[in-house]
Amino acid sequence: MIWDNYNNESIPWLRGPVQDSIFLSTRIRFARNLTGYNFKSRIYPSDLEQLYKTIKKALENTSFYSLGKLYQTSRLLSFEKKYLIERHLISSDLSRAGKYSGAFIYESDSALSILINEEDHLRISQVFSSTQLEDCYIKLSKLYQELAGKLDYAYSSRWGYLTACPTNCGTGMRVSFLCHLPGIVSADEFEGFQKGLTAMDLSLRGFYGEGSQAYGNIFQIYSNKSLGLSEKALLKSTGQGLEFIREKEFEAREKLKSKSFFQLEDAVWRTVGIIKYARAISSTDALRFLSTLWLGYSLGILNSSGHKSFPPDLFILVQPVHLQLLLEEPLSAREMDVFRAQFIRKQFRDETWYREQFD
Repeated sequence: MIWDNYNNESIPWLRGPVQDSIFLSTRIRFARNLTGYNFKSRIYPSDLEQLYKTIKKALENTSFYSLGKLYQTSRLLSFEKKYLIERHLISSDLSRAGKYSGAFIYESDSALSILINEEDHLRISQVFSSTQLEDCYIKLSKLYQELAGKLDYAYSSRWGYLTACPTNCGTGMRVSFLCHLPGIVSADEFEGFQKGLTAMDLSLRGFYGEGSQAYGNIFQIYSNKSLGLSEKALLKSTGQGLEFIREKEFEAREKLKSKSFFQLEDAVWRTVGIIKYARAISSTDALRFLSTLWLGYSLGILNSSGHKSFPPDLFILVQPVHLQLLLEEPLSAREMDVFRAQFIRKQFRDETWYREQFD
């Protein structure tokens, strides 16, 4: 099965050497289409097959192909697709794609994902933990250049790289961050924050991308301008956006500490009580509780002894498919919630705050 190739008890690229109390991960993605083929939405079935084979052959001749695995979407079980979606390695759109679509995936201290025939012919992305923007770009560029030497990309001297969505033309590059923003949400600063993002050509969406909810106060914030900028300029402007996000979230947390510390502390310790004694926890509640615990860590309300920092991959590991794989047997919805509560308790039982007793 697909999950035999992955570590299902932790996610290395979310527990990387660089940790941050706001940013879970940094992702950079290149969108590309090949010359001689229509865009995916208008391509003929016979051309789609040839396109897939062309990309597959190019991948097979790269130095990194042996490190990962290529999955053809139509051959994956529904359960396997959900697993890759939970892990942020493929999109929901790719999971619904037809026979000649697929994904090449490699996970280590970072994650490489190459989606074939999703919205564009190719979407090549690299993910690093926290805010390793420059390292992410350097590593992705090296892999991208090797693949680019084997494929002929559609390019216009006026519009840059041609993409299915006009907003991706130009560099075809998008930078995004997975962010934990409980301060901005709790301090009622969200409207002003969004206006600030818009002014910096950044957009915001939920935990699993477009159309999803921001469960656990986790948001994807991404660059929405690609045309008229070089890759280096886009990296610079997005880096400035990163500092804006960090500044506003820290300001909101300080506001909560100064004006509502008792209520904040009470919310954190109530969550500790639930984590310790709840017999069943749903997916949505788990993300909400984890968000509150992480805020408690970052503000010093909870003192860490077992973890060097809060383990951000728990936001993914508590999802249904990942939990079911840990138990290695089918679970009903109720059984899943019971096992999730047990799993979360196990993650924190060595922490000082977990063992603390109150009069």
